[in-house]
Amino acid sequence: MKENAEDLAVTQKLMDIRLKPKELLNGKAASTRPLPEVALPVAKKVQQRSASLPAHAFSQRERIAMHDLQEQCRRFCLNTFLRQQDPVRCLGITSAIAGEGRSLLSVIMAQVLAADSAAPVVLIECGWEPKSSPASLTIPTYFGIPSQPGLAEWLLGECKEGEMSYLVAENLTVIPAGNSRNDAIKVLQAMPKMLDRLIHTHHFVIVDLPPVITTPYGVLASGMVEALALVVRAGSTPVPLVREASNRLQGLQVEGVILNQMQSKIPRWLERIL
Repeated sequence: MKENAEDLAVTQKLMDIRLKPKELLNGKAASTRPLPEVALPVAKKVQQRSASLPAHAFSQRERIAMHDLQEQCRRFCLNTFLRQQDPVRCLGITSAIAGEGRSLLSVIMAQVLAADSAAPVVLIECGWEPKSSPASLTIPTYFGIPSQPGLAEWLLGECKEGEMSYLVAENLTVIPAGNSRNDAIKVLQAMPKMLDRLIHTHHFVIVDLPPVITTPYGVLASGMVEALALVVRAGSTPVPLVREASNRLQGLQVEGVILNQMQSKIPRWLERIL
């Protein structure tokens, strides 16, 4: 009972300050990697794909919760990508463990950023760990694109850029993770140069990263991006795991925490007539 009360207290604290900057996790800001001075070639055109799920796929309560989540992501994007001083160009979305809703948050973040900004956005799926359940969301499934070839095949030199990139909206490109064939460390070592290239050709980059605790290369992957956002499932993720994740991310530029599955504040009687 005491542990549950502590969980609720920490969750409430995160709710109050979830959109504040990196002080949220007491992390130290890392210096931003300088971009190359030479202009890189523009990425090849990619295949057009649909990027929306039918409205009937969600219940009324789920649609309201989705709207709340979109607005939270929109505020986070404004405070991160579009701020006047030191805006972020490459943001990684990570979590302590699997099943936190990290991939869904990455998708929503990329969609609202692409909708609110005229600059091109690229969403990268970076993680080859088994999904927590067969029903877990994958970025290729959400957008209806092939899972291979993807990031792994491109960085291993097995495919061309245009073969693993998909234009899912007017200015939103998606790159699936592909199949690393147990070469995840080798793939990650090639990522920094690739991210610099994508920043030049797409301006904003969002990376769906693996969990930092339950994935062996989770911390290594988190160190490849310019800044991070930590996803926490509200009222579900044990507090010690959140603390452990924040400890492992110390020294990296953590912009803040995004709480997933917050209860809607709209009364039930109002939901029925919306």
